[in-house]
Parts: sequence; C-alpha cells; structure tokens
Amino acid sequence: MRYLLAVALFPSLAFASESLSFYQDWFPGPRFAGIYVAADHGFYRDAGLDIAVHAFAFGQDMPSQIEGSPSAAVGTTEAAAFLGMRASGHDLVVLNAVFRDDPAGLITLEKAPRSARELAGKSIGVHRGEEDLFRSILRGAGLGDSSMKLVPMDDNIARLGRGEAELMEGSAVDEFIKLQAERGAVAGFVPLSSITGVRSYSQVLFTTREQLLEHGAAFSAFIGATRAGWAYAALHPDEAVQSIGARMGRGADLGLTRRMLLATLSYVLPHGDPPLGPMEQGRWAAFGHACVKLGSAPAFEDPRRYLAELPVTSGP
Repeated sequence: MRYLLAVALFPSLAFASESLSFYQDWFPGPRFAGIYVAADHGFYRDAGLDIAVHAFAFGQDMPSQIEGSPSAAVGTTEAAAFLGMRASGHDLVVLNAVFRDDPAGLITLEKAPRSARELAGKSIGVHRGEEDLFRSILRGAGLGDSSMKLVPMDDNIARLGRGEAELMEGSAVDEFIKLQAERGAVAGFVPLSSITGVRSYSQVLFTTREQLLEHGAAFSAFIGATRAGWAYAALHPDEAVQSIGARMGRGADLGLTRRMLLATLSYVLPHGDPPLGPMEQGRWAAFGHACVKLGSAPAFEDPRRYLAELPVTSGP
C-alpha cells in the first residue's frame, strides 16, 4: 500500500471566511515575516481565510492543540522535531517548509573550522538537554568522545564573548546576526549540515492527517497566501520589518531585525527561487536515515507517509 498523500480537485480558494489557526514555535521575529505580511496586506482575507496567529509559550503541546482545534490549524517546527512528534504517535503531515535549508550551526569569534575534524578538542556551547544529540553528531563526523568538549549553555551570545566556549550552537539568521552586529567580521559560522553532511528543511509547516482531509482547500489557500507574503517581504523588506516590529513590541531593534530578515530571506528564497516551492522526498529520506543513525528517531519512516501534495494557488 502506498502512503503518498494526494489532495486533489480542491478549489483554488477556500470558502469565504474559513477560520485557520497558526501556531508559532518561537517568539515573534523574522522567521514569521511571510505570515505577518500576508496578514497585514490582506492576502489571507483575499484567499477566503480568517487567520489567527497564536503566540509561542514554553511547554506548549502543539500537536495536541492542532488535533483539538475545531477549525483548520497549522503549526511550525524543525524537521527533526516533526519526525519526533510522529514517532510519539501523532498522525501529522507536512504541508511545506519555509526554510529550504536548516540555518542551524555553530557560531564563533575565532576562525571558523572548515571541517568537522577541526572541531576536535574545541569547547562547544550547546543548549541544555542537547548534549547527547551533539555527541552523536560529532561521533558521526568521526570525532571520538575524548576529543569532545561540550559545555551546557543557553542562547546568550555574551557567554561566547566571555570565553566560556570557543564555539556555540546558534542560528545563521538569529544568534549569528547578533554576534556580527556586536563583533563585525570577527564572527564566524559553521553550518551544521557541513558537519553532518546531511541537508534538511526547517520551519516545517504541518497539520494532522484528519485536518488535511477535512480542510484541504483552506490549507491550499494558506500556502498560496503565505507564499505571496514571503515574496512581498523580499521585495519590500522595510515594510516587512514594520510588520515584524509590530509583533515584537516596544524596544525592538528594527535595524537588527532588518539584518535578520535579510539573512532569513536567503534561506526562504535561495538563489532567487520562489518561496515554499516543492520539497524533495529524497532529502527527507536522507534526513530520516540520519536521524535514526544519530538516535533522534527510533526507526526510519518513508516520507511518502507524511508528505502532503497540495494543489497550491500562486497567491493573491
């Protein structure tokens, strides 16, 4: 039996004023610019959607929130987290991915290593609770346990400046931009994909299989309008910064936000490609095998079981 999801023959627009909830997996910022711009410029309204954006909260159970939603609901998360949610028993499906590559990596105030082997003996600050994952990653890159120096840290880049670690886990569109703003060209970045040798998508948009079958037209309209939001943000970054800043509240550094947005756009529209384009099953499969090897997924699952195929309009 083949499990490739096929949602066909849906109309190009959802019914008028169909409600849709969007759950953020982090605090307001440039990673959600396409959502904010599409909302502010009426792209969702024009697509027949009444969207509600729900704030992030530590400890939130997003799969259960989506499963319990009386209307269409979409969440966003990292690719590895998505596979973990499925492994824990949630029947979730991927609608698309905002980031065409994962911006996760290591930031440093020293010369950025060119290979995983150059990490041997260096102290690496990692988020608390992710020590075992990083050990697996470094083992997979050929480093022995005796050459690893992992330091449990939060995402405070000031700790890197204080010399508590030589490198630190961070994102190319967040912590690294902050570090560049503080230290200029001294800051370096090593993509995690260059260490693992495996590329993955990020900011994965997902829902449940049941929701997909019931609200397929709404999800098609959502992806189309969100695509238009990102395309507009790329053409009008200053307007997009205003939309982001309105959600971040008083005290937001709009100059830094603009720099983070431009970095984000390079992951959303790489090489000038349209945003939210088709995903590759082969990349998902390679990533799934890597997660099993690293121990972050219990067993490999054929991507055709969870990748949705939606007829998506180009947006307003």
